[in-house]
Amino acid sequence: MENFQMSGVRHTKVHGRNLMAAVAALALPAILVSGVALAQSKGKKDEITITITRVKALDRIDVGGGNPDLFARATIAGETIKSPVVKQQTESKPDWKLTKVVPRGKTDIKLELLDKDVLNPDDLIDINRVDKKRLLEFTVDTSSCRVAGFSNGYRCGSKISRAGLEKKKAEIDFVVSVKKDK
Repeated sequence: MENFQMSGVRHTKVHGRNLMAAVAALALPAILVSGVALAQSKGKKDEITITITRVKALDRIDVGGGNPDLFARATIAGETIKSPVVKQQTESKPDWKLTKVVPRGKTDIKLELLDKDVLNPDDLIDINRVDKKRLLEFTVDTSSCRVAGFSNGYRCGSKISRAGLEKKKAEIDFVVSVKKDK
């Protein structure tokens, strides 16, 4: 390093390794601050709740010809949670709450609507407008409270409505909420 004066202002020339040391010295505080923020969020847990506010059959769903026995199933961070069954109703406002505590950050979610059958396997109802995909898959970022995976981006607390297009289809309304630091 060399010191010199120009226009009455003292300057320092930096050469070779000294330049790298100067740049590293400037970057070190930023790295430490981001590392501290990462360490603080690590280990924190948040609670994700999917509240299903309305379901409506859009065509004949039940194999036996009666009204469907609808229930929801969510897989949140790999754990499957089921709602109670609403029996013999084509439309309902069930207020089902499917909840899971997860590590802070992004969490993958699968949401399904099914018709409960006694003798046969439960029928997966189409609630996705994408062909040959009956369930909804999306991600919730608990840090920013953003819901991604749909054509529109949503924030926590927004009502999300989806409907299927194929045989045995339904419409579903739900809200995603996050409680911090569980």
